[in-house]
Amino acid sequence: RFIATQTAKWSWSAVGSLGPIADVPLPLELEVVPDSAPRVELVSPAGDTLVAGGDRVPLRLTATDDHGIARVEMQSWKQRDGATQPMIVQAIATAQSTVWNGSAILDLAPRDLQPGDALHVKVIATDNSPWAQKGESRELLLKIPTMEERRAMARDAADSAVREAQATASAQRSLQQRTDDASKDRGQRANSAKSGESAASADSKANGGQQGSMSYEAAEQARAVAKEQRALAERVKNLEQQAAALEQQLKQAGALDSSLARQLRDAQELLRQALTPELMEQMKKLEGAAQQLSGDQARQAMKDLAAMQQRLREQLEKSAEMLKRAAFEGAMQTLKDEAKDIADRERKLADSANAAGDKPNDAQRNQARQLAGRSDRLSDEMKKLEDRLAREKADPGAKKADQARQHSEASAEKMKEAAGQNAQDQQNAQAQPGAQGQRAQGQQSNQSQSGQQSPNGQGQRGQQGQQSQKGQQGQPGGIEDKARDAASQMEQAAQAMQDARDAQVSEWKKELTGDLDQTIQELLQMAREEGAMEQKARSGDAKPDQLRGQQSAVKQGVDEAAQRMQKAGQKSSLLSGRSQRAMSEAQQKVGQATQQMSEQRGASQAANSLGEAAESLNRAAASLARDRERVNTASSASGFAEMLQQLQEMAKKQGSINAQAQGLMPMPGGQMSSEMQATARALARQQRSVAQQLDEMGEGAGGDRAAQLAKEARQLAEALEGGRIDGTTLARQQQLFRRLLDAGRSLEKDEREDSNKREAKSAKGDEQFTPTNTDATGKNGTKFREPNWNELRGLTADERRAILEYFKRINEKKP
Repeated sequence: RFIATQTAKWSWSAVGSLGPIADVPLPLELEVVPDSAPRVELVSPAGDTLVAGGDRVPLRLTATDDHGIARVEMQSWKQRDGATQPMIVQAIATAQSTVWNGSAILDLAPRDLQPGDALHVKVIATDNSPWAQKGESRELLLKIPTMEERRAMARDAADSAVREAQATASAQRSLQQRTDDASKDRGQRANSAKSGESAASADSKANGGQQGSMSYEAAEQARAVAKEQRALAERVKNLEQQAAALEQQLKQAGALDSSLARQLRDAQELLRQALTPELMEQMKKLEGAAQQLSGDQARQAMKDLAAMQQRLREQLEKSAEMLKRAAFEGAMQTLKDEAKDIADRERKLADSANAAGDKPNDAQRNQARQLAGRSDRLSDEMKKLEDRLAREKADPGAKKADQARQHSEASAEKMKEAAGQNAQDQQNAQAQPGAQGQRAQGQQSNQSQSGQQSPNGQGQRGQQGQQSQKGQQGQPGGIEDKARDAASQMEQAAQAMQDARDAQVSEWKKELTGDLDQTIQELLQMAREEGAMEQKARSGDAKPDQLRGQQSAVKQGVDEAAQRMQKAGQKSSLLSGRSQRAMSEAQQKVGQATQQMSEQRGASQAANSLGEAAESLNRAAASLARDRERVNTASSASGFAEMLQQLQEMAKKQGSINAQAQGLMPMPGGQMSSEMQATARALARQQRSVAQQLDEMGEGAGGDRAAQLAKEARQLAEALEGGRIDGTTLARQQQLFRRLLDAGRSLEKDEREDSNKREAKSAKGDEQFTPTNTDATGKNGTKFREPNWNELRGLTADERRAILEYFKRINEKKP
């Protein structure tokens, strides 16, 4: 027995009494393989990632070794401003077998990570061999993004969401066109089969003589349409997730104000409502018809699918437009915040330079250089935004963005000069000690000459010293002045970006009001023309050909107005669904009148159709006029403040209805008097008014929740009308009141799911209890706590006033 310590070859030798023996075993070759270190893999996260300071990061790990795993540890160390802090070792696992798979949670909260910090993580495994060898995983870098990086990430996410929305809408438009063409093609083939044309006969033979069956190519085409529509449905779901992620990133970047949040939630709601169950069911029908080779069923399914695809396309186009505008507003807001942040840092640099006096240091020079680079990056982003705004014909925003870029570039130049001036000052400071020594010797010599002149000499030297110090600190080319000038320029850049957003939102509102004004005037004019043609048709004063020409011109004008309003509805939620339906009805009535006149069925029928068309045009104009009035009083292009005010009024009205209904509840076994029944009917009318207001809110973008509340309000109105006032009805009224309050509160914080579940939170000591049947007044009578400044600081002044007025009204003693 021997121990092999190295790779070698051992040969046998044997010697007998007669000499060497040749018949010996073959040489023994041994290869000594050194013990390998454990193999450690960090499976997840797969790469370096950005995290928040309070995240809990899950880690998935695996370690292998032929001797077995003795222990697994995680090493992490924080890096801040280029300096590495002490390492922290955390035990993950003890003695294991040869293969270990496990997970660990890395809690970042105790590490006190700040924006710009990085946490390095490495996993070390020690094997169970006598040598206790160690293997380590790759190094994982967890970085806390700075606010500059968060803002850049938010802008990138917005641009990505807009591109995806536009691409999805374009793909849906193309698919709808192909579906519509295929549906028409199948219809023509069916008509040809009924008339016995040769093409249908050939199809019949190809299909085994079965009329109404599909060819293999047609079935494959139907399957392809259904498959492509399913793929687009998945893209829509992903787009909804992108919009939600964009909202979250804007929130983390501090750029998500209430108006922008509402636009993003509206876009998400539109995308959710776009994928209806009916659309999914229609795709199943088309696939089933293609499977059974049923031509009639496939034709009808494809026709129905094309109609649903049109609605989906409209929803996608509207979502894309809303996301595009939200992306522009978000970019302007993040760039404004970045400019304000840079201006604050530049002003702090100026203050530190003032405190340092004539002793500049490397830290100030480095900070000036960093701020100059950051200002250059900001200028580049402003230029990109300016170009995008110009491409989209958003001229007011583009002009203001150009002004902001110029101020940002001027600030960057000032900071570059400050960094260079600081370096020059440092060189001068190093050369000053010798000169100061010579001046000191000269001063001592002068002081020894005359005692009477000494006080005056000291005063003069003191004044000269003060002037010299003042000149070094506040000279036109000093770092302090440069930094203050840079801060002033950057503050102007921030204000210019705010002006860009305000100007662009105002321009979008002007576009809507301009379209509304033009459409209202055209509809009223065409209604008068329809009325005049009705009179001529009844009296027989005009020739039929002349009336047909005039009616054709009216129809063309109505079609153009409807198309204009359809485009306007894609850009703003202030155009109500009521007006869009009125326009559609007017377009339909004018089309029917045009058809009646072309068929020459009689003057009476044509006159009646013209009269109905005139009435529908007047109704559409009246509905658009109400929307125009809403736009005039709107404080934003999204209609946020107006929706909040409506919720205030409805919550107050619902509270009044609830209070009066409680007084009408009869005693057990009793009946309502005639006066109580009359009061109940009056309350029913008020409840229907609330339902109607909610219906109008539900017609806008993202109004699915308002539509559900409107349905509940109508059911309560029916119960009040029928005198069914009991505990269940009162409870439903109170629930509707609470849901209206929740809907209002959701405008200042993230919406939560409307269910009976409530999120449990620890007590904070500010809960209030209001006893019933009391006359509490003052602070004790406050039912709902008003939000404080920290909760309202992300809103505009008008929105803050609206919310405070809202809480003031619902906290009033009278319902």
